[in-house]
Amino acid sequence: MFNGSLSHSGVNASFEKNEKGCPHIRFFDPAYVRSETIVFQPETRDVHAVLHESLIYIGQVPEAYAEAFAAFEDVLLSADHYSGKPVCLKAKIARPHV
Repeated sequence: MFNGSLSHSGVNASFEKNEKGCPHIRFFDPAYVRSETIVFQPETRDVHAVLHESLIYIGQVPEAYAEAFAAFEDVLLSADHYSGKPVCLKAKIARPHV
C-alpha cells in the first residue's frame, strides 16, 4: 500500500491504494468524507472535492496514484470521526473533458 500526504494543500489528506489498486483518500477532517464527487484532472493530477455545491482543492495526486484515479470510477473516502470511529464512504471520480 502506498501513501502520499497532501497536508500542504490546506486540506489535510493522504492518498492510499487498497490491495486491488482502488484509490483511497484519507482525510483528517471527517466533513470531507461526505464529498459528492472527486474531480480528477489527468493532465495536471489535480484533485478537487465537490462538497455542498463547492469545488474544494485537495491537492495534486502523486504519480504513483495517477493511474488508479484514471482507471477506477469510484474512490474510497475515509476519516476518523470525532467519536473515534472510522467513517468510510465512496464517491464517483469525475474527469473533465478539456
